[in-house]
Amino acid sequence: MSFDPKQFKYCPFYCEENIWHLCQEEPFLPFDRKVLFISNQKQCVPMMEQKAGSPVYWDYHVVLLYKDIHWKIADLDTLLSFPCRSKEYLSKSFMQNNPPSFRVVDVADFIHYFASDRRHMIDHKGVYLQPPPPWDKIGKTGFTLGEFIDFEQTDHGQLYDLCAMYTKFT
Repeated sequence: MSFDPKQFKYCPFYCEENIWHLCQEEPFLPFDRKVLFISNQKQCVPMMEQKAGSPVYWDYHVVLLYKDIHWKIADLDTLLSFPCRSKEYLSKSFMQNNPPSFRVVDVADFIHYFASDRRHMIDHKGVYLQPPPPWDKIGKTGFTLGEFIDFEQTDHGQLYDLCAMYTKFT
């Protein structure tokens, strides 16, 4: 099953908000859904096949991982198919000599706990680094994104390396 990514809410540079909305979209509801946070200790992950460049160096990236017959990844920023089989996505998006770490979070946990007042996208003068999305900020108040991208914390989800992702989700 494939979808037109243009049918979903999207704002460049706000992947966590894009995925917060995407994981609640009707076409994905019947499936086992997880939110996948991609980062590393340096918070500098080279990713290939991204609209912003190839490679592009993200401090973190967020995608939807779901299973219909196979595990697939829905990444609104990829140049690969949407969605893409997880094995293809993992093999084409990451350099083997600089693999990222992954946090796999159940969708219900992510929807419930995630909040962003977008402070990470505002410079010291109070100016947005990238234009904000047209929709309201997510969450009542506060900022929990740091809890999800801090790979030293274990409050949300399970941590995996690239090899474990292949074993469990392909």
